[in-house]
Amino acid sequence: MSLFAQQLVLGLLLGGVYVAVGIGFSLVWGVLNIVNLAHGALVMLGAYLTWWLFTNAGMDPFVSLPIDAVALFAIGYLVQRILINRVIRAPLFFTLLLTFGVNLIAVNLILLFFTSDFRAVAPGYAGSGMTVGDVEVPYIRLGAFGVALLLAAAIGLLMNRTRVGLAIRAVGADRDAAQLVGIDLRHVYALTFGVGAAAAGVAGGLIGTIYGVRSDRGARPDPDPARRGLGECDRVRGARPGAGAPTSGDHGAHGVTGFRRRLLLIALLVVMSIVLVLPATLTPLAADAGLDPESLGGDFLVNKSILRMETTIAMFIVLATAWNLIGGLTGYAAFGNVAFFGLGAYTVGMLTDPERGNLPFAVALPLAPLVPAAFAALVGLPLLRLRGHYFAIATLGMGVAIGEVIKNIDLFGGSTGLFPPIFRRADWLFFYLMAGAATLAVATNWLVLRSRFGYGLIAIRENEEAAAVIGVNTTLHKVAAFVLAAALTGLAGGIFAQWNSFINQENVFPIEYNVEMILMAIAGGAGTLFGPLAGAIVLESLILWLAGMGGEVAVISQIGLGLILAVTIIFVPRGVVDFFGGQSTLSLAHIRRSLRETSV
Repeated sequence: MSLFAQQLVLGLLLGGVYVAVGIGFSLVWGVLNIVNLAHGALVMLGAYLTWWLFTNAGMDPFVSLPIDAVALFAIGYLVQRILINRVIRAPLFFTLLLTFGVNLIAVNLILLFFTSDFRAVAPGYAGSGMTVGDVEVPYIRLGAFGVALLLAAAIGLLMNRTRVGLAIRAVGADRDAAQLVGIDLRHVYALTFGVGAAAAGVAGGLIGTIYGVRSDRGARPDPDPARRGLGECDRVRGARPGAGAPTSGDHGAHGVTGFRRRLLLIALLVVMSIVLVLPATLTPLAADAGLDPESLGGDFLVNKSILRMETTIAMFIVLATAWNLIGGLTGYAAFGNVAFFGLGAYTVGMLTDPERGNLPFAVALPLAPLVPAAFAALVGLPLLRLRGHYFAIATLGMGVAIGEVIKNIDLFGGSTGLFPPIFRRADWLFFYLMAGAATLAVATNWLVLRSRFGYGLIAIRENEEAAAVIGVNTTLHKVAAFVLAAALTGLAGGIFAQWNSFINQENVFPIEYNVEMILMAIAGGAGTLFGPLAGAIVLESLILWLAGMGGEVAVISQIGLGLILAVTIIFVPRGVVDFFGGQSTLSLAHIRRSLRETSV
């Protein structure tokens, strides 16, 4: 009983720290309608600032908390004023990806300057506490609990008893009406984000004092895919129709536009043809055909690392193109498609595992898209009733939950995972399978874009209520798009499982895959045919090349990736393909017009 009481008290005190973490996050979400993916990085900054003041200035960690709050408020105010305000009227996933980019930059800057070494904040009373009966109450945790309650009370007073707080609440209730009565939206948004960042800084100081500080997840230094294992998006009130993903009108038929589109198509066909020929030089097929690898390009063509990189790129083409069906065409910001990737991988893993299904890979692979598709149809009906952030968070939770469930069931290998049979000298086979899956995904998008079904999805994206009025069965269209995306993603997962010869929760349910597939689709051009394809080729090539450098270069490359993400979201929201196949021209006038449509 005393052990239970001890754990109960420690749990309650820990809950106070979570209050400090959550209150700033909920403030930003409630007022700005932003799910701030950089909130964790702000907490980390607060923790490191507390450690630095304790180590270099000898400042007690509780005394340094006001400094944490002021410093993080300034950082948050500038981030919102300079960056996020530029996309505040853009679709939901734009702000999500922009805050992810900020998170990427912040975490890797911390890793660059502080390394991944553990840092302890240990004041003289760190191991002390008071005893109440059989329960030991540590002073640090008790103090952290008190600070969290004071922080919550202070923010409550700010929101309900000050003019600033009332202005923040007015903007959260009706942004346009608040602007009409003279409230400066840009300043109020920045104040709100700054207050949320200040709360995160205090929470980080408390967490650093209790647990110490360590940052070891900023970079992705291992490019080997065997180790790497990646509502409704309605427009924010006040956004203009052209601010987000390209609409059906963006596929214009002007002469210059048609020429640029044909030019892009020819370039892609040439590149894909070359890429598809390269693996033949790695296999016995080359010798049978009388081909000399040296004459075809030397070591570059026979480098198996290059082949694995190409297979990984093809995999991300499938993921980004599949996401485009539900996110780009339908406008629903799905953040849980990695669940379908994992389900497809585990379908093949279970069926081919010698101790379970023991079926040939050729028999198991066709089932890889069917299981995720059936699951998507089952969960799609309730999930697709949600909109905006609620749909995004629900799908993100779905992806995490499925991975955790599989990890904790012994039938699926538990935390150990599964080991499908190894195919010897078959890298070429999996490259062509993944390239075939990528071709199927692009072909599916092409057919959808040119069908009544595709027009219905675009109508839902632009205005779901209006689409329903003109006779579009919105539920059927949304679920069908969700199922198609799940099937294609599951197919890629099934191929990956056999190619990798090992799967577990970490390498087939990684959260970063969700962000990467969305980033690739948007950077290339969400809602278009070639946008996700181009985005996946360029960005995944860049990620793999930079990550392979290792050390500080890998960390710096992640900072560069975050900067590219931020610049793309702010200045090229329709993706780079729009400048080839759309009606836009890359110019200062276009950038200014885009910023006017999405910023406040």
